[in-house]
Amino acid sequence: HLAIGDHAAVAGGQIGSFPLADAEATTHILGNRVAIDSAVADLGFARLTATGDVGLEASAPLALRVHASVPDLATALHRLVPRKNVDVSGSLESDVVLGGSFAQPRIAAGFDLEKPRYEQLLVQRIVGNVDGDLHGIRLDSADFILNHGSAAIAGSLPLLLNPAGVGPPDAPISVTADAHNVELAALSPLLEGVDLEWLNRN
Repeated sequence: HLAIGDHAAVAGGQIGSFPLADAEATTHILGNRVAIDSAVADLGFARLTATGDVGLEASAPLALRVHASVPDLATALHRLVPRKNVDVSGSLESDVVLGGSFAQPRIAAGFDLEKPRYEQLLVQRIVGNVDGDLHGIRLDSADFILNHGSAAIAGSLPLLLNPAGVGPPDAPISVTADAHNVELAALSPLLEGVDLEWLNRN
């Protein structure tokens, strides 16, 4: 088989609606597939690296591995959803495997959130795994390192992407949770209206 290779670099371009600081890729074509030997894209708020191969047809198998590094969640969310004011902070590292095909892609990802904060709720670290498709994802597991204690969930929790939330309503949910030495007061932003003193006693 004849293989055709190429290397390309771009500075100051654009991906969709996102300005591109710089990007470069080394690829080669073998038969009816494009192999990505290495690819890097800097979006300003996130840096992506990728390897793998893709088919030239919509139904051809997709096999890509992507690493995403997001140093500031607040900046990233402001760029992704500029019309929403979300009070968050922290950083994210994620390894994503894209499978299926362009027509019906599948995703499996591991993520590591360092010091994520949502409004007044601060967690030291969250490490977890998800899988899904373009319509929604399923949280398979997550470990939480809190300021006081730790917690873990495992099972299957379906999540919609648009609109964001738990669902769809008919999707099965099977989740187990475990917690150790958790100070419930630290979770008060999520437990509004709940008697924390009663929970601590029980």
